[in-house]
Amino acid sequence: MSTMAKFQNRKSNLWSNKTRSKTPLSGLDSKLFVKDVTHLKCGICLDVYNDPQQCKVGHIYCKGCFVDYINFSGGHCCPTCDLYMTEENLSSNLFVKNIIAELLVSCPCLEDEEVKDLGCKWTGTLVERSSRVCPMLFGDCPNDGCDVTGLRLSYMKAHKLKCPRRPTLCSACNTTVPFDEFQPHNLNGQCTFRVVDCDCGDDVRYCDMETHQRDECTHATIPCPILQEMKVCSSCCTGTVARRLLYSDAHLGHQTCALVKALFQLNLTLKKSQPKLVPKQEQVVVIKAEDIQIIM
Repeated sequence: MSTMAKFQNRKSNLWSNKTRSKTPLSGLDSKLFVKDVTHLKCGICLDVYNDPQQCKVGHIYCKGCFVDYINFSGGHCCPTCDLYMTEENLSSNLFVKNIIAELLVSCPCLEDEEVKDLGCKWTGTLVERSSRVCPMLFGDCPNDGCDVTGLRLSYMKAHKLKCPRRPTLCSACNTTVPFDEFQPHNLNGQCTFRVVDCDCGDDVRYCDMETHQRDECTHATIPCPILQEMKVCSSCCTGTVARRLLYSDAHLGHQTCALVKALFQLNLTLKKSQPKLVPKQEQVVVIKAEDIQIIM
């Protein structure tokens, strides 16, 4: 294997490392240029000349490639003609350098993974490119209500993860709300499906609380059903009672508690056992003795 082949193989291995980056004086990527630049490629790095230097005979290479090769070969010679030379003997080829400087190159945003597909059409010289700040590299936060603008897109992903206006899913009602409104959504009554504690100790959805207190809650105050059904109750009854105290001595009184409870249960049994009326037929209601339970 020739010295040149060994050197190119060495540089290829260096450029294929984890960083995949070239030395600052390596050639310019031909993909930067708008037009074909095959005739301006370095014979060592196979990219466009970067600070082209030549030997006394006129063989041209990138300055970085020339210096690396001279040091690598140990013989201090030109890769093409083997002419003895050192780094101090190199001379800049201003003609080629000026040609490259006037070539049109694409926008640096095309090297950014976030925006390379947006189709930036800008072209300019290498000098203009080095100072260009493409507006496509910056953007505004897409979250409604966020006032972050002009943020570099490479930082946008991290911002979205912490944005106070980022969409947050409420697992209770399956509604998306901004993160900074999530606690008010749950605590201030906006989420009707949130779970709240009832006085009776049960966990109930907020939207079901009215039904729960009307039909199930033992601590809820309800109209006395005995008074409503039988038009009479104990002297202790005020017309309303906590559901858990319906059959208690505090509501019915010690003496009348068992009797009123039995009569009320009998009345309910009659209503449940009575069939629907059928025209021109007599209905017979049978009351079993075991349906009447008097607890003393």
